[in-house]
Amino acid sequence: MLAIEKRADVSEQLSCVYRNRLQQGRLPEGHNELRGPVGLFIVRKDGAAGSKLAEEVVGSFGYWNFRSGFAFDGVFLGWAFDGVPVFRHEMFGRCLDDLELALDWTYGGGANLLLTDFVYDVKSGKGHLDFSRTMPLETSELMEAKKLAQLSRLIEELIRPVRAKRHAQPEKSVWDISD
Repeated sequence: MLAIEKRADVSEQLSCVYRNRLQQGRLPEGHNELRGPVGLFIVRKDGAAGSKLAEEVVGSFGYWNFRSGFAFDGVFLGWAFDGVPVFRHEMFGRCLDDLELALDWTYGGGANLLLTDFVYDVKSGKGHLDFSRTMPLETSELMEAKKLAQLSRLIEELIRPVRAKRHAQPEKSVWDISD
């Protein structure tokens, strides 16, 4: 887990991840651009709505990182890892401010998962978040309405279609997991 203080950190960190994946042969070669789904996890651990979910999300990071591999990237906004996961209020607030400026979306106080795309330019070695296909999920509301019992099941459903085809296709999108 990497410290994400602002939205620009996501692009920098994911660019490094994509470079490494290409070097390791975990992404298809011979393409100018690669696209992949990314989940921006917006969960607080401060006693507010979503704190229980934060424990599940952050506690499961190692498993999800291994399981989702090259298929789906999860980014935990406002969290750092200093031997153990640490929630940072100031970083979280900066990330929210950045997202609210970039999207037609407003944070409602609970736990959210914003599904969007990361687009990586192979030649420059840099990428960016493409918010044109963003789908917000109000995970707190889904759990309260008993439509979602565990986030783990949702993550498995999200990564299944991408895992099956990622090695062969340079462009996987949040649309591939939207159904």
